[in-house]
Amino acid sequence: MNMKRTMKTTIKTIATIGFIVLCICLFNGIQAQAAEPTQESNLESVIDTNQISDFVVNGESLQFYFNDGNGYYWEPESCATTDTISNKYVQYDDSYIDMNTLIGFNDTEYGLMLYFSDGTGYYWEW
Repeated sequence: MNMKRTMKTTIKTIATIGFIVLCICLFNGIQAQAAEPTQESNLESVIDTNQISDFVVNGESLQFYFNDGNGYYWEPESCATTDTISNKYVQYDDSYIDMNTLIGFNDTEYGLMLYFSDGTGYYWEW
C-alpha cells in the first residue's frame, strides 16, 4: 500500500514539474519582441496625425495624445536634426510628419499650426 502511495506521489510530482516546464516554454514563446529600429532613419520622430486625439501646449513644449493612449512630447531643445522624411514613409496621404523637422507651432482656438524647417506647415484641426 505504501508503494502505491509513493508511486502516485512520484507520478504527480513528475506531472507537476512537466506542466510547469511546459508553461514556462509556452509563456517564453509568446513574449512580444520589440521591433528593432531601422538603420535608414529614426522612425521614432515620425507620427501619424490621423492618430492624434488631443494636444497640450506648455510654454514652448508640445504634448500630443494618440488614440491608442500613447503620447509624444516635443520641445525645441530636442530637435537636433533637420532631415525630412522621404516619400517612402508617406504611404497613403500626407498625414505623416517628422517631428525632428518641427521648428515651431501656434495653438489656436480651433487647432494647431505646425511649422517645419523646409518652410512648410501643417494645420491640425480638432
